[in-house]
Amino acid sequence: MKLVEQIKNGSVVLDHDTRIKKEEIQNFLFQDIQTTNTKNPYTSTLSSETIKLYTKQVTYLGHPHPIYKKRIQISVGWGFHLRDNNAFLIGLYKYEDTVLYVIFDKTNFVNRQTNNSSAHVSTLDLLNADTQGIFTKIDSRNNKITVTTREHIRNVLIKLINKQNLLTKEICLFESFKQTLFKEYNGIECYQKMINSNFRDKFQSEWFGFYVEFEFQGYLEENPKLKDICEYQKIKNQNSLDFDIIFKKGFLGDLKTSSNKSLSILGNDKTAVLQAVDKYKRLWYILIKHDTTKDSECNYEVTQFWNKKQSKDNLMSYSKKMKNRVFLTELQILEITPFNVIYLSDFKQGRQQSDSRRNMKIQIRKTAIDNFLIYYSHFE
Repeated sequence: MKLVEQIKNGSVVLDHDTRIKKEEIQNFLFQDIQTTNTKNPYTSTLSSETIKLYTKQVTYLGHPHPIYKKRIQISVGWGFHLRDNNAFLIGLYKYEDTVLYVIFDKTNFVNRQTNNSSAHVSTLDLLNADTQGIFTKIDSRNNKITVTTREHIRNVLIKLINKQNLLTKEICLFESFKQTLFKEYNGIECYQKMINSNFRDKFQSEWFGFYVEFEFQGYLEENPKLKDICEYQKIKNQNSLDFDIIFKKGFLGDLKTSSNKSLSILGNDKTAVLQAVDKYKRLWYILIKHDTTKDSECNYEVTQFWNKKQSKDNLMSYSKKMKNRVFLTELQILEITPFNVIYLSDFKQGRQQSDSRRNMKIQIRKTAIDNFLIYYSHFE
């Protein structure tokens, strides 16, 4: 049997899955949720509502999948019964003294016949719940997953019954910011807005990434109460790590943009990333994904506008790389922790004009994204 990631005392170890007997599942549910019967679906009364819990053990997804991927297997026929508003799909994870409950989004299963389908969860999700008590995310399939300890499971179910939001205020802030953005942006319009505001990075060649920073800075200025959650910093002192967002909970973050064609997400200087994760125990990337129309497809209108505004002699400078328009598709929030830094990849930047080597950066490959993703939503 393969050694896979397990949660122990707020850390990750490698070991075999431990199979839990049906009687053990019954005992946990009886003690923690006060269920009243001894088989699936287990029933309980919470918030004056009778609920049904369709429950399976969380185990490794199986070879050849990465060792951080876990699942529950959904029995034939459960899909029909999960249509009940007060039916919940729950995974029970146990390793030594660690016991966690995973409440899965049932949306993808209620309208089809389940035939040993799987609902997925990652080690990072389990670890976050073990250390924070409650952890909620939306994954790349737009499924909501809530993981909680035994101490909180009853209250979490009550909140879900009453349709209460379990996402953190930090995640809600960026979802709200997303709602202020348009789905399409043109380079000339974005450059003009930054120029009119005398934004410090108004002439950067990769205009869209800096335009998002421009918009986010303005968003916080228009909503000053949100500065109790995070602040945007661009001008840093000599000893500061090079990240743009300071969260009041005591960690750092950075706004990023990336084309959907890219095979990886390019991050910051590797040394700075490792220092931030070591010092603050987590680092967030708030990522705007987009499709792109190149300026070469549009008569180089953005290229010429950009060069004219800077009074350059060569109006075709940067013409091969310049974007004309971007079409926003997704918001992703990625979390780097001491646990998942091992899944980062190196990105070599080449050399400076002086022939000295540039510092190594990190990248997150698409194949590893699920081990960092804590929130996902579409631009409608």
